[in-house]
Amino acid sequence: MLQLSTVGPTMKTIIFKYIKHSLCSGIISHQAVLEAVAGFRSFEKIHCLSACLDIVSMVESQVQCRGKQEECMDLARSVLSLVEWLSALLEAGVDPAAAADPARQALNLKLAALAELVARNRFLAALLYLGRLEDQGKVLAVTKLLGRLEQELEPTSDHLSVVKQLRSLLEYDPSSGLWPVPAPAREHPIIRAVHCLVQVELSCFRVRPPQALADRLIRLKETQGISAEDLYFNIVRTCCEGLSQAVGTDMGRYWVQFTYHRLPKLMVCLNNGLAGSGAPSAALAAAFHRLVSAGGQLDLVELLYNRDGHAGQDTLELLLREMLKAEVITEEDLQSIMKLRVSVSRASRLRQLQSTLSQDCPGDSPGSILRADPTVKSILNTMEVQQQEAGISKITTVLFHMLGPSQHLVIGAAVGIGKVQQLMKHLIMLNSLRTSSSAESPSIKNQAILFEVTFLIVMTTVKNYGLEALPPAGSLTCPDTGTEPFIQRWIRLFYRPADGRSVLSLTELGEPSRFTQLYEQLMTPGANLLVSAVRWDEVCLSVPAFIYWLLLAWSDGQVSQEQVQTVVDNMNRQWACLSVCVVVFLKSVLQSSDERLAQKARVLVNMYLAPVPADCLPTGDQAHERLALAQSIMHHVLDDFLPRDGAVRIQSGGEEPAALLVQLRQLWDSVVSAGSLSDSDITEFRRLLARGGAAWFVSSTVSMVLDFPFERERQRAEEMALAVFHLDLPLCALALASHVLVDFFGNGHGHAAASEPKLACLARMTVTVLLLAADGPEPVTGVSPEYQRLRFQLLMQPAPATPPTPDLISADEYERPLAPAAEAAVPAVARAVRLIAAQIAAVAYDSRMTVWTHFSVQYITEAARRGGPRMHVLLGSLTLSAIWHLLCLSPSSFSPDMVVRLMDVREGQGRKVAAKVLCQLHSMQVDERDECR
Repeated sequence: MLQLSTVGPTMKTIIFKYIKHSLCSGIISHQAVLEAVAGFRSFEKIHCLSACLDIVSMVESQVQCRGKQEECMDLARSVLSLVEWLSALLEAGVDPAAAADPARQALNLKLAALAELVARNRFLAALLYLGRLEDQGKVLAVTKLLGRLEQELEPTSDHLSVVKQLRSLLEYDPSSGLWPVPAPAREHPIIRAVHCLVQVELSCFRVRPPQALADRLIRLKETQGISAEDLYFNIVRTCCEGLSQAVGTDMGRYWVQFTYHRLPKLMVCLNNGLAGSGAPSAALAAAFHRLVSAGGQLDLVELLYNRDGHAGQDTLELLLREMLKAEVITEEDLQSIMKLRVSVSRASRLRQLQSTLSQDCPGDSPGSILRADPTVKSILNTMEVQQQEAGISKITTVLFHMLGPSQHLVIGAAVGIGKVQQLMKHLIMLNSLRTSSSAESPSIKNQAILFEVTFLIVMTTVKNYGLEALPPAGSLTCPDTGTEPFIQRWIRLFYRPADGRSVLSLTELGEPSRFTQLYEQLMTPGANLLVSAVRWDEVCLSVPAFIYWLLLAWSDGQVSQEQVQTVVDNMNRQWACLSVCVVVFLKSVLQSSDERLAQKARVLVNMYLAPVPADCLPTGDQAHERLALAQSIMHHVLDDFLPRDGAVRIQSGGEEPAALLVQLRQLWDSVVSAGSLSDSDITEFRRLLARGGAAWFVSSTVSMVLDFPFERERQRAEEMALAVFHLDLPLCALALASHVLVDFFGNGHGHAAASEPKLACLARMTVTVLLLAADGPEPVTGVSPEYQRLRFQLLMQPAPATPPTPDLISADEYERPLAPAAEAAVPAVARAVRLIAAQIAAVAYDSRMTVWTHFSVQYITEAARRGGPRMHVLLGSLTLSAIWHLLCLSPSSFSPDMVVRLMDVREGQGRKVAAKVLCQLHSMQVDERDECR
């Protein structure tokens, strides 16, 4: 019919009308029409071409195929033929000789309109993707043609938009991309998930290598659909906010160290992960341009940290110089950013108000932090070469300077240059030096002072930067005995025991003979604790036994409070390291069930924390600074130290701790209202996580996030929850999977009446957390009992049985998995996602639309949108049977993009099945829209 209508100089209008009528009546298929149009090559017959474009426009809006798999695949091939024909028609229309023809111009306008319609039709784009996989040769020819046209056309040509539309169709690949990458979201530049994740990293993992944070940020970028420029911008903006809001505090010092030491290394890791090469990042330079254009934060940081305004000391320029050293920006980028900075900055004018500022410039300025790097290397060299008696005295003199404010600069610089573990190793190994066995030898005092100073510096570093600042357990041995160094052993046994030692087990570590000598010395007022050849590490191990005896004797009335005060004074005024050992042991006593001992322990703790008059302390050997450090450590042990294995768990009856629940709800209301997380907020979250356990914490957090009535607040809380779960991501991921499996699929537990937006929020959190945890390493050391319990429950829980009932798809394909399941790096997480997939499959066979059906659809949707190539970590075990049932229950919830992502289209048979499902989905959606009309 098409050939008959185009024979001769003019078209046969009546035959074209009959073709349209036959198409609407279903006498001919859409695939046959598209193939016939694609075969029309008489490009000089403009009126016939215009009629063909009209037919294609009608097909584009009504295209369907309700036939077999082969017919659906033929439709996909015909869409590719159509794109080839449109490209050839475009090539014929750009001929300069025909450009002046009004009819040709009208035809080109119609072609541009049709190309835009086809490019926006996601069903045709998905079919075209399948057709491209079938005929790679044709795709290559069309791509070359469009590339040549794009080079030949002028930038102002009207044909260029058609070329771009057709190229976008040929480049469309729903299986590789995660989210469409939009232009930078200028109207919403703040991404709270990035801000909160960086804040959690700075508060809890200050020594961890930057690669760990980079991996999590990259995964967050992929799952949240963030562009590289937005990611960089939010990281740098978060650092500026931290610098300006925490100036003059400990957190301000940590922000300076992070920004000027770790941030350049983090950008190197991010650039390697995102760009795949070490070349300078254009996205990072663009992010700095955006930050400079904003202006306000940078001006505030400049005023606070560079009060004098010395030339060449601009805080931004210092940071850019570090970025330049890391080779993530170029010298041209630096000059361009600083030129823009000079033009928009108001710091010079605001500095005129400097006299009105009451706060002095902080000592931990960016310049002082960077200048401390050579000092760290000098200290390390000194420790390596000084091994004799004179060396000990010299090292002690050096370490005395680290007891003051310079300690923060030195340790911060060591963390920044990656030398903190080496520095801690030297400090720990210094205590293994034994140069004299005489109790009256001057070296005994030097060794005792050296022990206390190194012990306090190491424990202060642990307090500020966590256990990651220490060398790995088992990596150090004493040269004279071949045993584990005392400080490492003490931390392993007392500070953070991995095996949940009881109070009584801690009292059995010391030797009885040492206990007797310790008793005689400590119970004597004003006694000199140096008149003994007992090694200090042995004394510290005997402290728990002595303090336990002292508590029992005090409770029974055998020891008076004055004698107890004598013990406290002897420790605090001479060797404060013993006081630290006592308070750490008393922490265990306070958690015991013996109320009588716990009451005495509380009184004794207050005695150790009471201020000591300055005239009661020795005048030399930095006694005041040592006691101040010791009391700071003791306050940290009692206030912020969170023992993982001593947590208060939920009772077996399932009753929630009401007081903790109230605290958690108040905390979430506070942080969501503020829109950000502070260091104190993260500390409180850590405390609640440790006290209530991950199962209670995650379940309560999910419920509170879903309880926010407004979508904006709920989305803000969701982003913050993702960051908070990074406090212990593997454990929280297993707890969240258990919550979904037990509390949601099991009995509803408050979610039975949840609305679709809340179910979508729950699905997003579940998918994102499982994706973030799937690639991480499984904990092998220091695994908490709760992690072991959750892992055992998941590994032992059976999957529900779901016998298939084939419908519309042949039986041999019905139970075909979507794709080979991609195993997660963490076996427990892999088991969790398989169980969730099995529950979804069981729900899919229910013919009713329930809350579980809505969640299942949202879970699959979010996994397809956020997972990309890693989607099959979550959905690989699902079969086409489950997907088909869910698709029939809620066709409007699925899109062509999602179907193509879900299906395995690498082979011909898989593409046929995908084409069939696509066409069936489109037909159901058309029928659903018709019913709504």
